[in-house]
Amino acid sequence: MIYDLFGATNLTGFASTNSDWLWFGSGTNGQTLLLTNPPSDHAFFVLSCRTNVQVNDPAQDYGTDQNTQNETSVVAFGDTVIVAWIDSNQGVPGDGNVDFGCDLENPWYPPKVPESIGWAVSSDGGLTFSDRGGLPLFSNKWILQPTNSLGEGYLILTNLGTARDPHLARDNVSGTIYLTANPQRPSVYYPNTNQPGQLWVPMWRSTDNGQTLTEPLTVCPGFTNQNWNDYGDGPYVMVDNSPGTGQGDVYVSFLWIHNAHDFVLCRSTNGGATWQIIQQIPNVLGGRAFMSTNHEALVTWQSPYGDLTTLFIARSSNRGETLYTTNVTHPPSPGRPGVLTRSNSSPADDRFDAGVPSYAVNPVNGDFYYAYYATNAGMQRADIYFSQLTNSGDWSDPIQVNVEPGGIETDQWQPAMAVKPDGTQLFIAWYDRRDDPTNHSLVRVYGAFARLPIVGTNSFAPNFPISTVAFPPVFTGTTMTGTNQFDPVYPPLARDDGRQCPTFGGVYSGFTGDYDRPFGGENHVFFTWSDNRNTYTNLVSGVTRHRSDVRMVTVPWTH
Repeated sequence: MIYDLFGATNLTGFASTNSDWLWFGSGTNGQTLLLTNPPSDHAFFVLSCRTNVQVNDPAQDYGTDQNTQNETSVVAFGDTVIVAWIDSNQGVPGDGNVDFGCDLENPWYPPKVPESIGWAVSSDGGLTFSDRGGLPLFSNKWILQPTNSLGEGYLILTNLGTARDPHLARDNVSGTIYLTANPQRPSVYYPNTNQPGQLWVPMWRSTDNGQTLTEPLTVCPGFTNQNWNDYGDGPYVMVDNSPGTGQGDVYVSFLWIHNAHDFVLCRSTNGGATWQIIQQIPNVLGGRAFMSTNHEALVTWQSPYGDLTTLFIARSSNRGETLYTTNVTHPPSPGRPGVLTRSNSSPADDRFDAGVPSYAVNPVNGDFYYAYYATNAGMQRADIYFSQLTNSGDWSDPIQVNVEPGGIETDQWQPAMAVKPDGTQLFIAWYDRRDDPTNHSLVRVYGAFARLPIVGTNSFAPNFPISTVAFPPVFTGTTMTGTNQFDPVYPPLARDDGRQCPTFGGVYSGFTGDYDRPFGGENHVFFTWSDNRNTYTNLVSGVTRHRSDVRMVTVPWTH
């Protein structure tokens, strides 16, 4: 529920509803807010009955140190909410890769097929969730079991699992739910022992409102790999929900990682039953597809050989068959730190990855939105910035979205965006350290609404807290390296737990998720994030550490 405080003198809160109240501006949950200077313009207060709901079931993690959940995606309709995320519980280090580097004489092999994606369903609008565990596997496939890093080895018959990057979408007419995610690495299988390898990027479907999922299909059938260790990365699914020719088309974009990076766009015109590759752009850095207005598909990418602030945007008006009008645009330079330290007092190399920027497209007018974190000139810590691209020119000058109470610099990172389906409002959320300005450690999730079009800083409403508490960052880094101090799926470079392998060069030790993907419904925003407020105690060692769970808030659009 939204309240407009225009002209009000006070707003009374009730302690019994403390956990359900979210305030814009000053004031405490459940507290009476006295307005000594009544707003002379519209100011909004949000009351939500679905806030900080835990999505994953911690009982499924009981008895194991593999209890990290992050990188979330959500879709909602009616009273149904479906969430997917990276779940380390049934995962393995390295996403399925063999670690040949930690012990040259005895490489480390994954003990099982990685099942690194979790999902949950709510049938009461997000008040409660049923954690469904892992996803169905790509079963009975031949894959290479390498005996060295050169790719020599032999074929084995097994299942293929999942790694990370889940994303959900829904066909609003048929009701079909689509879920894609990274396949395990490498992502190459062999249809038969005497046939060449093929790349696979999975797609799961649900035709019963998310109660069950089909076994996965590959969205790129017949796609021949180049090397034995190729893989697909960052798949993103979108459905054309506009009335007319093309309604119900499903698109998946992903990166083919081999000797170079190729952007690949696939499409299904029969509800995800069969797929075809319709576009392939070689030698790119990143890339994603979007749905715009009137069935127009957009493809974006960057060049690894040029200015990384150059974003190429190509459009298709014939359902992705051909691309036209490749625009060369120049979004503001992120200038982002890329990594953040655990706290002011932690070692300089005890760092975690700070995620990636966020893009969104207005479904009504096709405007592009870009939210990112950057360290501005003369500043030491990153802020959240917003820029937009309209049909009238290039990207706008950036607008700072977050505020720094008292002018004290703190860290803000990993923004996430959603646009209201009627194109009139924007939601941005991010991770924020403003509640810990001294130690620069504890994290809280904040958000802001904006009315579209954005005409200046006044278009954004005041920041408001989303998570009800602040929590420490959870990652391995260089200090949480002892026995039971870290999630073994994310091993450190130098282990201090009596084991030598695996380490994978420490590349996973700072992982906390790259993004969260909110869902903009007709009346509410559904936002999920990785929340580290809860602790876990290993029953054998007695070591207690914070764990990462998935939580969700449902916030009405402002009126």
